[in-house]
Amino acid sequence: MNLEFAKTVDRTIGALANRLLAISSRVGRIVRPVREVDDVRTILLVKLWGMGNLVLLYPVFTRIREAYPNARIVLLTLECNRSLGERHPGIDEVLPLRIDSWRGVAFGFPGLVRRLRRQRPDLVLDFEQFCHLSGILAQLSGGAQRIGFGLPGTSRGGAYHVRVGYREDRHMGEVFTDIARAAGVRPFAYRLEPVPVTDEEERAADARVGAADEDVERVLIHAGSGDNFPGRRWPAESYAEVAARLLDRDPRVRILLSGVASEVGLVESIRAELPRDRTVDLVGATTLGELAAILGRCRLVLSNDTGPVHLAGAMGVPVFGFYGPNTPVLYGPLGARAHAFYLALPCSPCITNANGKTSSCRMPVCMRQITVDDVLARIDASRVLTPSAPTPLGGRAAR
Repeated sequence: MNLEFAKTVDRTIGALANRLLAISSRVGRIVRPVREVDDVRTILLVKLWGMGNLVLLYPVFTRIREAYPNARIVLLTLECNRSLGERHPGIDEVLPLRIDSWRGVAFGFPGLVRRLRRQRPDLVLDFEQFCHLSGILAQLSGGAQRIGFGLPGTSRGGAYHVRVGYREDRHMGEVFTDIARAAGVRPFAYRLEPVPVTDEEERAADARVGAADEDVERVLIHAGSGDNFPGRRWPAESYAEVAARLLDRDPRVRILLSGVASEVGLVESIRAELPRDRTVDLVGATTLGELAAILGRCRLVLSNDTGPVHLAGAMGVPVFGFYGPNTPVLYGPLGARAHAFYLALPCSPCITNANGKTSSCRMPVCMRQITVDDVLARIDASRVLTPSAPTPLGGRAAR
């Protein structure tokens, strides 16, 4: 499915559908009494897009479970995020939405709505920031109390009984807590939580990259950015140069290259510049749990502004993230050993939740002007890589 076209449909048809449903809901409240919520038995959580967003929501889900220990908690998310939702111990059921094709959406939508209504949610918490589809589904669920962001410039506000003010001057993880607090969760100190990994996934990680206790300095590079706006990518040749120089400096360094299947060409352009015997190609070859286990074996992660930044942070790995079109204030890596590269040019950020994360920029100088020397200097200053003796013979390994 073309993501930009889907956004256009959501902004137009989705906005209209949201308005009509909101009007219908207001009329309904006039002709029949409103059911007050005094006993929360079922909670519907809505977060469709963004693996990284779901990682950020893990601690929020934990606090919701603590606040409502006896409630049944259901998560509505995209099919591609199902595994992440099912891993959280506080989630009882995941309802997946498939969007791989318009035909699949059209034929699957009625059945999904029926499943939502059968849940009879007493409380609906919609964590989407700008998507109108989530507001439509929240209303169609029949939830007695619906809470979501009232983002200016959208038609989402009418979908909710309680509208939470949306802010872009705090990290998104903290912003998500505002929805939970509006649902009765007490304030708490926000910090990422690790994603659970099975023994089988640990063994798979051993087979792919080696055991965690090996004397190897693993550096994972995630050079892609998913389907949304490739201008978020630091140049592939810059990633290749950083990797080559790290390999030159320490014979124990191994470079792991991750990405989705559609990024094979991008990743291969980096691997072609590196010695094959010291690189591991993980593109399209790992499940989410296996990737989490592999990240736990890494000394360092270099990634664009996308999901693995937050997954690595959740697994306690030092993360260096590249930002420009997006701001690290909102989506930067978290943790004591997290670092964000951001030049704060006058045109940055150009993608925000307020504009649907869409940009017309075709020359992202905000990313291209981040230099390899700056990145290496920051890595050295952080001391995340263990010092070692010089590479034997002093030269670069044969390619």
